[in-house]
Amino acid sequence: MRAAALLLAAAFAATVSADDVPRICPACDHEVAYDEAFCHNCGGDLSGVPVPGAPAEAEPEPEMPGAGAVAEAIRADVAFARGKHGPFAALAALRDAVALSRADPSAIPAKARAELLKRKEEFFASCSREVATCPLCHGKGTLPRKPPPKRPPAAKGTLEESLPDIPSKPKPYVCGLCGGHGKAPRIRDRRALADAMRLGAREFRLAAEAGGREDRGGTFVPPAWYKSLSADEKARVDRAAAADCASCAGTGTVPCRTCGGFGRVACRDAEAHATPKPVALKSQRGTRIEDYQYEHELAAASRACPACGGTWDAPGAVACPDCGGKGLSACTSCGGTGHGR
Repeated sequence: MRAAALLLAAAFAATVSADDVPRICPACDHEVAYDEAFCHNCGGDLSGVPVPGAPAEAEPEPEMPGAGAVAEAIRADVAFARGKHGPFAALAALRDAVALSRADPSAIPAKARAELLKRKEEFFASCSREVATCPLCHGKGTLPRKPPPKRPPAAKGTLEESLPDIPSKPKPYVCGLCGGHGKAPRIRDRRALADAMRLGAREFRLAAEAGGREDRGGTFVPPAWYKSLSADEKARVDRAAAADCASCAGTGTVPCRTCGGFGRVACRDAEAHATPKPVALKSQRGTRIEDYQYEHELAAASRACPACGGTWDAPGAVACPDCGGKGLSACTSCGGTGHGR
């Protein structure tokens, strides 16, 4: 989870500006301020969470020891992923390296294969998220408050009865889902993800074919090494890169329909966010004590909601009840396997 959060800003730096990317706690997915050292929601350490726009320390690339044509092709894929290419082209290179390591398990050590698979999964997790316009505030960063309830009518014949009501326009409050940025991270639409992955795979294929490799079932292999294999070994190579499910782009999951992949929704606690109805003192109607009682009851009704921390006129956002805040649902087309039929 932490590695995926660290890669989020880097993966989409080419498509959104630094000001549009919020800083997210990797432990609870809450948005945090750029200068916070600890998450205000869960208390997690934010020392390893980069500030959008600030240069992040590059993680060391996994070493790929091993000899032979396949090991050399795997190292070429890792070098391509580390180069100046788009995130989805780099992802295609890492997927090809994993497929090569499965086609020839003896090419690199088991530890290197596990590290390569881990790097591919982390990078894929970052590419499967995006920064999108907040669905609650529609990019404004603020939401309108509920108008305060009208004061009780003053008693007849009193001074308060002759005073006109002064209309007040309540100030908007900061959106609880995006934290005022107008944008928030969400799970990328799987069909859009599949289209982006196809474009990245095309860019990588041109580089792989230029390096003298040929496509075998979606895996780019050294031709001489492939010709030296038996029929059974060639069949294993052809199956190394399994076809991805078209509905979920091989992820096995789709964005949650309830929250749209954001993982959070507006608080729906009807009791906490119902309009308060202050009650005035009947024995003191038409006096300033009535105004004091009105303000007192209004303040009592505006206490923080136990679910989201907001008030009746400024509800916050809570974890989506259908996906548990993950923003994901299982793909029904492939049953969560990610493999095409």
